[in-house]
Amino acid sequence: GFSTSPPAIQVFDNVLDETTTATLRVAAKAVGLGHRAFVRPLKPGGAYNPIERALDNILQEMDGNRDITYVEYWARQEWRSIEAHADVDEFRAKEEDASSEAPDIAALGPDGYRYPKFGHVLYLQVGSEVRGPTCVWPHRRSGGELRKKDSNGNNKGVQTCESSQDDEIELLIVPARGGRLLRFPGSALHAVPRPHNLWFLPFVMGSAVYEPEEEWGRSVILFNIWENEAPKGVS
Repeated sequence: GFSTSPPAIQVFDNVLDETTTATLRVAAKAVGLGHRAFVRPLKPGGAYNPIERALDNILQEMDGNRDITYVEYWARQEWRSIEAHADVDEFRAKEEDASSEAPDIAALGPDGYRYPKFGHVLYLQVGSEVRGPTCVWPHRRSGGELRKKDSNGNNKGVQTCESSQDDEIELLIVPARGGRLLRFPGSALHAVPRPHNLWFLPFVMGSAVYEPEEEWGRSVILFNIWENEAPKGVS
């Protein structure tokens, strides 16, 4: 029979109307890179900002209000090169690295880190000159897992497009588009190249241009869904 489980990566278009998008762009600039979090379901009559209410509406459509979850969010306004990484409960990981005690929370990955259940990118505005997709490796957690290995499991070098096919390393490229929502597994490695062909160049010369916003802006809200509790140090 057919599987009823959702795909590992989902992309939705036209998730925001123009009025909501304009409101969220203002709110996203105010939030910046500072990480914040709120709990779902929302409390009736609670004081929530426009981003929190918008994300709650989106998640209500996707997941409903069945379980208590924690939503971590932050924003970015520029097209910058973001190296491949996976989001983890960073401050908790640092504490546990410095401690001899075993972690006291469930849902750790096989490498001992705690990952969100899902990661998301909500694209608010994408400038006319921006070619900055989000690249996701749904079955990889670290950059080291992208290196080609020999029969003994030793690293042989960085994966090329051809070797990635041979070794079945899956890469999905999601173009940036205003009004688009991307969902991917919370433990998945992801990146944003600038320039778009960065990984095919021997080197990059010159400095990046960020203005005018209509040409070079890449306004996004990034948010993670956590189970059990919010990431340590985020409130």
